[in-house]
Amino acid sequence: MLNLGYYSIEVGPGANFTLSDCTSARTQGYIDTDGLWKPGATVPAGAMDYDLIGGVITGEKPTDPYYSSHRSVVLDGMYENHTYSVCTFTMEGGNIAGSPGGGVFVSSDSTFNMSGGQIIHNTSNSNVSIYSGGGVYV
Repeated sequence: MLNLGYYSIEVGPGANFTLSDCTSARTQGYIDTDGLWKPGATVPAGAMDYDLIGGVITGEKPTDPYYSSHRSVVLDGMYENHTYSVCTFTMEGGNIAGSPGGGVFVSSDSTFNMSGGQIIHNTSNSNVSIYSGGGVYV
């Protein structure tokens, strides 16, 4: 499991990032009352037991409102010299779960390919940012 904390994996202009799942291990976790998946063996009152199979990328809900739109993966193509320098993210397995600002953000002309895995139980606060989505924002 990779806990990004308050940070994101940012795929910059012209870059390619491939996420492949190399494990079939079970990660214990639960769906908390706020709708986010969280790791842990002990399920709090009101939460639902929900284990994930395979690798997991997750985040934490920051206390600073500036960071409340945290996303797990950001595809950040850039407009420069009148052309877009695009980037690509390919997800071939694993899980993106529990991110309080959404799972994947795809900027203009960037590419997100998903051939396996799941993006589940992320949340988004649309009052904080117009560029957010619980699963994938394109």
